[in-house]
Amino acid sequence: VRILFRKELPAHPSAVFAAHVRPGNAEAAHSPADRAGLIVMAAVMLLWATESLHGIPGWAAALAGVVILFLLGGLAAGDLKAINPRFLIFLTAAFNIGQVLRGSGVMAALMEKLQVLIPDGTSAIFLPALVLFTMVLHMFIGSAVATLSVVLPVLLPLAKAAGIPAVWLTLMCYITVNLHFLMPFHHATMMIGAANGQFTDRHLIRYGLVMTVGVFAV
Repeated sequence: VRILFRKELPAHPSAVFAAHVRPGNAEAAHSPADRAGLIVMAAVMLLWATESLHGIPGWAAALAGVVILFLLGGLAAGDLKAINPRFLIFLTAAFNIGQVLRGSGVMAALMEKLQVLIPDGTSAIFLPALVLFTMVLHMFIGSAVATLSVVLPVLLPLAKAAGIPAVWLTLMCYITVNLHFLMPFHHATMMIGAANGQFTDRHLIRYGLVMTVGVFAV
């Protein structure tokens, strides 16, 4: 990042903010509400991670966290304006696109083609071919979540036939879709950053071209 954007970084808002909150700056101290907010968010994430143990639904933990933040003053009514309905609709579609493709028969057609195009499981280029397939689909589908919901049901049978553990393939695909992006719609985090003016499409393309090679190295 420092090499690619050495000219842009000094003037970037994050650099200005980092200089403002460096140790020793009296204004950098977090307020009690900020510290309480961090504790609440950490508790919510802990509840998400241990849902299988206590059975509390993820939405209930998130809702409780929001209510507590309002009571503590960490959130105010004006913060509701930050909710982006279009983005929520996009996420809903992304989480369900896998079921749609499966129900429409598209996934079965992909599976049939892949059995011809992807090398045999004993080949040295079998795993790189799976990574490349994941990257290509990610470029067209866009969402990392939607890509995983399409790719994993298709590739898991191929990996199983090749003797590759499902956990390994899942982690490989997860790393691929999270590190490889060229445009903001390829990752939800990138969409938020672009919408807030933190970077432009040109910056993402420059970074994404390098990361395309880096994905195979990882």
